Formats: sequence, structure tokens, C-alpha cells
Amino acid sequence: GGLRHKHSAQVILAKREELGAAAAPTIITADANSHMDGLDEDDGVQWLLSHGFEIAGKGPMMGGIDYIFVSKGHWSIGQTRVGPTAPSDHPGFAVQLTLFAEGGEVR
Repeated sequence: GGLRHKHSAQVILAKREELGAAAAPTIITADANSHMDGLDEDDGVQWLLSHGFEIAGKGPMMGGIDYIFVSKGHWSIGQTRVGPTAPSDHPGFAVQLTLFAEGGEVR
């Protein structure tokens, strides 16, 4: 699990760079299946956290295996709202995000 999760995180960030968006405000959503490797201690989660991202929110399933990550310094993170499970097998969730303007003010 962990090495595959780390590889997936690396591929996501490589694609971001390939698209010329390495410094752009970014949101990543993931069903990280991190319960197999210590939830937030999962290698993929840790890779994102050590490469410019923070956890904006986690879904309630299995201790939080679904994540919303945001690029550090670009977002104000607000409240999380959990929605229904159907039609998925995971409860839906949303996080209120506000993009900072250049210079760090909330837009």
C-alpha cells in the first residue's frame, strides 16, 4: 500500500509540474485508502504534506481515508460538511475554501 500510495502522489505532482502549474493554487481530492498504512502517516499522504500541501478536510469513513489537500499558502480553510453516502460507498464531504489574493489577503 504505502509505496504505491507514494508513487501515486508523485505522479500527481509530476503532472501538475508538467502542466506548468507547479506554483498555482491547487486542490487534490483523493480516496487515499490510507487506513492500510496508518491514515495520516501513509507514505502518499506524507509525500503530499512534505511537498507543499496541507490537509483541508477528511471524510468520516474508516477514520478518514478520503482527503481534500490544498496547496499551502493559497487557501483559507473553512468548515467541513458531510453529506450522504448514496450513491457511493463513501460519504460525500465538502470543505469551504477561499482563495487568497496575491499578497495573502482573502479574495
